[in-house]
Amino acid sequence: ALGEAAFLALRTREGLAREPFLEEFGTSPEERWPALEEFVRAGWMSFDGRRWQLTTRGWLLSDSLFEHFV
Repeated sequence: ALGEAAFLALRTREGLAREPFLEEFGTSPEERWPALEEFVRAGWMSFDGRRWQLTTRGWLLSDSLFEHFV
């Protein structure tokens, strides 16, 4: 359920919001998936302190990235 919620959110323009995820699942996305930090550093995602969103480069690799959430 966690992984599905994350990758479905990332497929939207709004992205994966940290606080709603934490409230619903009792863990933050970055605690559950430390790879999020690597994805941001690689330029595949952006993080504004509130939500993760795929970048243009990330959209091109999204199927491979979403495997980390399953």
